[in-house]
Amino acid sequence: MTRWICAATVVAAALLTPGSIEAQTPLHLLREALPGESAPTLLTYDLDARRVLSSQDAVGATGSGRLYVTPDGRSKLWIAIGPSDNQGWVRLAIRDLTTGATTNLPFDVSAAFAINPRRPELYLYDQNGAFALSYAGVRRYAMASCGQLTSVVTSADGSRVRYECSTSGAVIDTTSGVTLLTLPTGLADVGLPGSFSKPGSQLSVDGRELFVAVAAGYGPTSDGTMLLRRYSVATGEILREVDTGGTVFSASSMIVAPRIGRIMGNIGRQAGVFDPVSLQLAVEHSWLLFEGGWWQFDPYRARAFVSTSRLVAPSVPTYELYLIDTQSLDTLEWFPGAYVPGSGARFSASFAPLPAVPEMLTASVGGANVQLTWTPGASNAETTGFVLEVGSAPGLSNIYAGLEIGPQTSFSAANVPPGRYYVRVRAGNYTGLGAPSNEVIVQVP
Repeated sequence: MTRWICAATVVAAALLTPGSIEAQTPLHLLREALPGESAPTLLTYDLDARRVLSSQDAVGATGSGRLYVTPDGRSKLWIAIGPSDNQGWVRLAIRDLTTGATTNLPFDVSAAFAINPRRPELYLYDQNGAFALSYAGVRRYAMASCGQLTSVVTSADGSRVRYECSTSGAVIDTTSGVTLLTLPTGLADVGLPGSFSKPGSQLSVDGRELFVAVAAGYGPTSDGTMLLRRYSVATGEILREVDTGGTVFSASSMIVAPRIGRIMGNIGRQAGVFDPVSLQLAVEHSWLLFEGGWWQFDPYRARAFVSTSRLVAPSVPTYELYLIDTQSLDTLEWFPGAYVPGSGARFSASFAPLPAVPEMLTASVGGANVQLTWTPGASNAETTGFVLEVGSAPGLSNIYAGLEIGPQTSFSAANVPPGRYYVRVRAGNYTGLGAPSNEVIVQVP
């Protein structure tokens, strides 16, 4: 079975050492090589502390492509898109930026693909249809042919993937492979006059709803209507339909912010935010956020790291980086060339989320024996293990700063000396340790 990258090339890493317990929001940023540089630069940047954690040459990360840091943070992959043939199919090459190992996929695929934010998996499309690609190999989906592929998107929780094609589109369960919803693409079922622009679609955060935007604005009899729809993925029912009343909403720019669930996209030459339930415009911003760039959403807060482009002269673009609030679209910070030298480089980025906070930590004591239990928090990241922090007073970890106990969600200790202990648990993965759980008091008689 074809493997997208040999498991033997994956670099294993331990949990952070005791003391390295600050939760971070690590953003991995790949900047293309500037004139005079031999390779692109891979930066790991802490958005909370506003500092570069590491920097290295990313040899081999050249050409058009996309940076993908696997959700557990163990692999930094550059997915390079090769030249297309006369039918529009391309070849992908996946390069591990840590080991330097490169895997060339032995089949032609569409240049449009999506990544799963919860587990290392790609969603692709070739002449045989839709499929998932992971360390385990290729898993085909039983999706009917849908014409030329235009886009692939996943829900923020990784449970659903949407394939958008020239004639129809489908929503598929990423685990079972079952097609949950099939819809025609365009306005034939709407009865609008004139031709229509390229439609856009996005899944809600939990994948249970589908947002579709189409515009009838280019035909000679067109009335300029723009429709925004909300579908139930389970039933195909139209839950809400809004005529935007002449607002020129760019359907192909539509995205859904994962922390707040709002729909975002271009409104003419501005940026707009729509309420996901009413589909009404909530925020309109004059800054050209969406033009010529990409978005990387912070998995912990309602903010995004955005790369945009603008022309400083005819055919001379400059690329700028911003940290923005996804609620208001206000700029939180502009990133000048202090650590990204020059202004002419393109960027790609990926977050490597930390595990969520463990929940419902409880303790039971029987004589000198202590039993701890907890449940993992819902997270966009794999948890590879847990650590205990034990202190002699609230908030302290002077007894154990990071006792590694493995992936299980319980811990037993015998012959514990008498005393009062303050205990917390943290989840960890290849990126680091997340925030601590609730603190419990353990009183051993």
